[in-house]
Amino acid sequence: HLAPSYPLLLQSILTLFVQHQGVLVLGEIDDPLVYQTAHYLKIPLLTMPVAVEGLLFEDVLDHPQSGAIRAIYLHSYHHMPTGQRFSIKRKKKLLQMAKAHGWLIIENVSDVDYHYGGPHTHSLYQLDPHYHVIQLSRFDALPSIVSLGLFLGPPRLVEDLERYHYYLYPQKNFLLER
Repeated sequence: HLAPSYPLLLQSILTLFVQHQGVLVLGEIDDPLVYQTAHYLKIPLLTMPVAVEGLLFEDVLDHPQSGAIRAIYLHSYHHMPTGQRFSIKRKKKLLQMAKAHGWLIIENVSDVDYHYGGPHTHSLYQLDPHYHVIQLSRFDALPSIVSLGLFLGPPRLVEDLERYHYYLYPQKNFLLER
């Protein structure tokens, strides 16, 4: 699906699925748009600990707010700031945790082409049989002017997003293309 604005797409997803319901866990410390949007929406944030092997998503369960977690935002191909790759085994473990705890995973694949050696690994969206992942990407047609949002998601979540956006902006079409 193609949305006319990546920032508006991100804001709609965070508002609909996280705001007023719980905490957003950030797996990336390098994405200011997500941080700024969550701050604007007053969504509590947790940052995943990072070690040499990458994100330690298991550690969020030890946090006092772990019961309020509703979504995890991350780049699924490598971890910032280490550049460590996110293995299939770790991705499957994260998906199991998402299913067990009812988390939505917001997977940013904008930087999929910037991997270092070795073959591509599957995205979380490709591995998700239980519909817990929304995959986002951004296309900057004219940098700093036009930033299109591309997304994939379970049909029920895409329909919820369309209804939510129509409620806010009844005169505008949320999706440019399906």
